[in-house]
Amino acid sequence: MTALIKQRVALIRAPKAPDFYSREPLLKGAHEHVRRMFSGAGAEVPPAEDLARLARELWAAYQNRDETWWRSLRRLRLSPWAVLGAYHPEAGALGEHAGFVRWYLKCVEDAGKPRAFLAVAHAYLYYFHPKTAEIAAFRDVAIDGLRSSRSPRARAFLDLHETHRLLDPDGYKVIAQAFGACNENGQAFLDRVGLSGSLSDSAFVRFVFRRVMSDLRRDLGRGALSAEELERRLSLALRQGEPGVSFRFGPELLGDLAETLLVPFEERDPDKDVKESIKGFLLSHLGDPRLKPTGWNRVGEAAQRVFRQWLVEGTLEDFFRLLDQQARYYQNADRQWRYRSAFWLAYLRDGHITDAWVALGWKIAQDSRSYLSRLAGTYAELKSGDGARNDQAVLVLRVGNLIIAEWSHSSKVRIWSDRESSGPQFYKQRYQRSDLVTGPDFEQAHHGAERGTWQRKVESYIRKQTGIRFSIRELMPHGRTR
Repeated sequence: MTALIKQRVALIRAPKAPDFYSREPLLKGAHEHVRRMFSGAGAEVPPAEDLARLARELWAAYQNRDETWWRSLRRLRLSPWAVLGAYHPEAGALGEHAGFVRWYLKCVEDAGKPRAFLAVAHAYLYYFHPKTAEIAAFRDVAIDGLRSSRSPRARAFLDLHETHRLLDPDGYKVIAQAFGACNENGQAFLDRVGLSGSLSDSAFVRFVFRRVMSDLRRDLGRGALSAEELERRLSLALRQGEPGVSFRFGPELLGDLAETLLVPFEERDPDKDVKESIKGFLLSHLGDPRLKPTGWNRVGEAAQRVFRQWLVEGTLEDFFRLLDQQARYYQNADRQWRYRSAFWLAYLRDGHITDAWVALGWKIAQDSRSYLSRLAGTYAELKSGDGARNDQAVLVLRVGNLIIAEWSHSSKVRIWSDRESSGPQFYKQRYQRSDLVTGPDFEQAHHGAERGTWQRKVESYIRKQTGIRFSIRELMPHGRTR
């Protein structure tokens, strides 16, 4: 008997678990759906064509004093978005018309539907402006309606408001202060305070970020931010999606942000890590102003000067790091790199180098990716042939009214007046050797570096042409610190 029972027990199979227990993406999706159901957060903007059609119907109903329109719950839920968005049949927004707003909000109050009050709250935040009287009336109706509701979603969103003051006229200031005081990244913070979904791209969050920007400028000016904290605060402005991370708020605010990040450093440099974080952020979202100047049209000249100087510094650092690597791994590479680095960095420190660009042979470009990640896709190509080798690099500089080409390995330094058409052009994507050696006004081989031989000759020529003067000691390694 015992053996028979064991056989039958062995045949029993456990019931199959539902899909969302065994498939992680479905489980996460179910969790998010339930969370939104009971949080009242995660609003999504309805399709524009639906809102435009509903705005026409609402305007006709208002003119005819027809209050039967709200008996459709779907219309009622969509209506705040149609009223506050720019869908007025005669241009603008219905919400800018005081008489219409009074009539419309009375209809919403008479309907008494929790989902409608929740939609009013969401649309209020999405189209928020702290100084618009008409939109303030939406706030009052939303709060009164949510307080009178027993809906779990409505109560949950009311709790978010009472905790974080979301619907207060100065709620954006409170949220900005809370974000500055926490350690969460931007999206996690927005989710927690009820500003997920389309609300994360709302006008309310835009006002929040403007307050964050104000604090950023203050703290950067004081030197009171680490690179990690800077990146955390900037994360509030970033949206994760396809094909990657994008800026939430459009080009105007991005231009203002660039000035926020750069203007504090007109007179001094930030810490290296902070500088690299700012450079990486702005290059990702505005591009390189030397190659894509239109991306910087909304950025003031003072901020652009700061950023261009940083790019010049980075270009020189990369070039001399390349020379260092060449000296380590190629027998015939020029081993004078520290003398050449000291020479040109002296001009850089005093602000005399206003443009800098690098062209790379294909082999050195390929090799450099393992230790200079910034170079990938950033600098120009030096075509092999005609005496140019695939492991060479060329640095092109502007000093005063001069254009200077400094080659790696044992090539000469060449100098042109920028008034001469034969000099190299800056910021091209591809160069041939002839572009970088033809018709110089001056050239000098790098002989006698330890004794300052070539340095004296080059400094003397630059001084005669520009009036820029250095002592040889200042141009030698460890000659001067500042």
